[in-house]
Amino acid sequence: MSLLTSLGFARASLVNAGELSSLVSRNIANANVDGATRKTSTSVSRIDGSVSLGSVQRVADSALYQHVLQAISQQSAQSTIAASLETLNQTVGDPEAKSSPAALIGTLSNSLQQFSVAPSNRGAAEAAVASARQLSAALNGGAQLVQSVRQAADTSIARNVNDINSKLAQFEGLNNAIIGATFSGRDITDQLDKRDQLIKDMSKIIGITTVPRQNNDIALYTDSGAPLFETTPRQVSFAPITAFGPSTIGNAVFIDNIQVTGTGAPMAVQSGEIAGAAHVRDSATLDYQGQLDEIARGLIAAFSETSTSLSSTAPGLFTYSGAPAMPQAGQAGLASTIRVAATVDPAKGGDVFLLRDGGIAGSAFKANVNGFAGFTGRIQELVDSLAGQQSFAPAAGLGTSTTLADFSAASVAWLGSARKEASDNADYKNTVLQNSESALSSKTGVNLDDQMMRLLDVERSFQASSKLITTIDSMYNSLFSAIT
Repeated sequence: MSLLTSLGFARASLVNAGELSSLVSRNIANANVDGATRKTSTSVSRIDGSVSLGSVQRVADSALYQHVLQAISQQSAQSTIAASLETLNQTVGDPEAKSSPAALIGTLSNSLQQFSVAPSNRGAAEAAVASARQLSAALNGGAQLVQSVRQAADTSIARNVNDINSKLAQFEGLNNAIIGATFSGRDITDQLDKRDQLIKDMSKIIGITTVPRQNNDIALYTDSGAPLFETTPRQVSFAPITAFGPSTIGNAVFIDNIQVTGTGAPMAVQSGEIAGAAHVRDSATLDYQGQLDEIARGLIAAFSETSTSLSSTAPGLFTYSGAPAMPQAGQAGLASTIRVAATVDPAKGGDVFLLRDGGIAGSAFKANVNGFAGFTGRIQELVDSLAGQQSFAPAAGLGTSTTLADFSAASVAWLGSARKEASDNADYKNTVLQNSESALSSKTGVNLDDQMMRLLDVERSFQASSKLITTIDSMYNSLFSAIT
């Protein structure tokens, strides 16, 4: 081998070492960048026997990446549900505080029993009415909180729809740049990382599956198969509602005019914050609202008054916006409008002894017609009615025939169980996500120790090439000295 050829090999080796050093430095610089993958390059042998670096490629694992996308979407949905149910749990509060409807029903029952012992005692009568007022206020507050949670979920859907449309527009620009760079043969590895990270961000909002196409193009679909991006973004649309009431039905989300949330959606999304918020708004909160409404209906029924002369029954101690008609099973909105009748409420100028005498709904409903101060028949009737069996709407899901106290306790248990299940699921999905991301990072991410070892290899190669050049230089000097 001639000295000139050896010098060419040494020079090519130095260039190769420089390119390797640049590639390793690039990896090290991206070690803490979200979504950055490890960049590698294969060695290419030239016709003259020297070696150079080929095109830069990134380390990727499409199966693991898709698993991470799924884990992100599922964790986002479960966390959204768990957070909302935790908020609803405020209606139950600390068991020691006894502020739940179930606990307050027990308090009301005790107050009535104490009143029956001293039916002429105004303080006992006022205490019973105050217990009723506290109970109705708790139901009002619970119903208001349910609508607040539904409103927050609707607002979350609107925000996420705007966000996904914005991110799809960003994706289009980045995807087109990658396709163009692929045609021209430029290094696109960093752009591919950015696109993958953008898809991860979108998967928090809605479940996504990716379909690779030619020239590094990608199509995006929801986890239910609805198209999100095929050459161009598909429009995600949603009409938010400014205020929620007990009978308000939230609007559905559409993708390219395909319904993906709500009843009857042909391609309902299963994961992501949009799916979680839709479940909260249209399912979990409505179930709990139905239970509160049935508790309110049970109270109105238990304390209703019957007039023999009128052959009618009307709300008594507890009334609502639809009085004097009695509410129907499954009637929505009762918990939000139930209240203590003004005719018996001393805070509104009412006569507390109407609780003993009857006639809260009018004089035709009076039970203590003789006005006896020791009359206890009506009070005992109320105690028995409150403790008796009632029929409840099947849609509430807590049994169709039970006592009001047991129904209320079952509602508390239902909420606690739903909250725990959602929290456990969120924790599990979070663990799955962490393990999936760890596996993907180990496979495709940058390990600083490995990169430092590669730098040492590059340094040894550089030293060997430098030593070869020094040797060739010495040989040339010796040759020139011999010639002269």
